[in-house]
Amino acid sequence: MNQLAVKQISEKEKQEHASVVANFKCAFLNRDLEDLESLMHDKGIFFSKMKKQAALAYLFSCLKRVRTIEKGFHMEVKEGYSIDFLPCEPVLEFRYPDFNPFEDDMDDFKSALGSPENKDRNEVVFCFAFDFKDGQIVSIRHPTLCDEFLDRYIKMN
Repeated sequence: MNQLAVKQISEKEKQEHASVVANFKCAFLNRDLEDLESLMHDKGIFFSKMKKQAALAYLFSCLKRVRTIEKGFHMEVKEGYSIDFLPCEPVLEFRYPDFNPFEDDMDDFKSALGSPENKDRNEVVFCFAFDFKDGQIVSIRHPTLCDEFLDRYIKMN
């Protein structure tokens, strides 16, 4: 049976990484490519094979997919950690369902971190896992599994 080995980092690194993730979240929600660029390490490899400029173009294409007014009324951002082959990386999940504020109830849009897109709501989901170096993002990838909490995995470590 495979066991997840949880990577241990210092409290200072945790705070630094949390700050970078929070800045990424704000830059992505604000569609600010300059801020996204400043958060990404020049020597990073993103989405398995992309250099920084190609990754920025990819992020821009993601943002173009959610430009419609139906997607702008309701979005959800969830935070967690990857539990796949690279465990413990911070994860941000952006969910953009079609939402009509005059007809839809916001409680109908609750979903768990890592759940698939809701095709009935024409939902678009972006899930990103991050790795860091020198206070910047050195890798962004799409995690295959994630969870909101690591407590259970830390106890198994």
